[in-house]
Amino acid sequence: MNIKNSTEKIRKKYDRVAGIYDFMERPMEAMLFRKSRIEMLRGLSGRDLGIKKNETE
Repeated sequence: MNIKNSTEKIRKKYDRVAGIYDFMERPMEAMLFRKSRIEMLRGLSGRDLGIKKNETE
């Protein structure tokens, strides 16, 4: 089996369960992360949000 076929096989497997995973994670997302994410992203705008590594490290 070549890498391309292997990668596609894995992608299909995960894509098949992605909706179920998202559904199960939704309550945890709402309870734990939504408020923090809103605070972190407040004031940002635009079409793309690029994340850069801190240059001082």
